[in-house]
Amino acid sequence: DGYTQASSREERERLERLESEGQSIHDNYMAHAQAIHYQRKYQFIQSTLAWEEFNKELAISNGSQRHWYEDALGWLSVYGKERQQREMCEAVADELRSYYDNMSSASGVSELDQVLIRRGRFPGFNDINGFNVALQM
Repeated sequence: DGYTQASSREERERLERLESEGQSIHDNYMAHAQAIHYQRKYQFIQSTLAWEEFNKELAISNGSQRHWYEDALGWLSVYGKERQQREMCEAVADELRSYYDNMSSASGVSELDQVLIRRGRFPGFNDINGFNVALQM
């Protein structure tokens, strides 16, 4: 009888120890999961705030009197590589040259309009900033 009482006491102690370890593991897991959850929530909130700020800036810039190409040229002059800026200027110059070279009475432009267009040719430019100024003239 003493043996069974000792045995059952040991089993109870072992069971309590296992329950305690299980609770400790669960508590550690929950603390870790909660920390990850809070970090992800913080990242989500930060990205949402950045998105809202971007939308505000976009609304402000779209509400201005500037044309879209002014923003594009401004961006290209600040962030564009020199090669990209040069290629843009060359492409625009080629298109303008082609436009003026191919004007003829067969194009549907009256002779008077041809004279006025040729007289008022697009101002020359050498770089993106010059192109932007030429657009403003």
